[in-house]
Amino acid sequence: MGGKKVYKVAIITGVIGLILILSVIVSQSSAPNMFFRIVAPLGIILTFTSVVLLGASWLLYIKDSIKKNDYIKATIIAILGLLIIIKAFIKYL
Repeated sequence: MGGKKVYKVAIITGVIGLILILSVIVSQSSAPNMFFRIVAPLGIILTFTSVVLLGASWLLYIKDSIKKNDYIKATIIAILGLLIIIKAFIKYL
């Protein structure tokens, strides 16, 4: 599966997950409600899956850039990605 396909699947799963979470918020359901117990974990799982798939698409994009011998583009993408990850870790320290 190419990076673009993985990216599209990631966006779709993320949107569906956020819609499910938003539907729980709008319906004002709480823990004993069956709607909350089914839809909330499903929305969280889909959103988390989307984040993982976005990371995979980023790595596939770097791999494709290396295959095309576009090392400058691959290096820039890798450095920007690492800066984002480092910034997130520093934020929580």
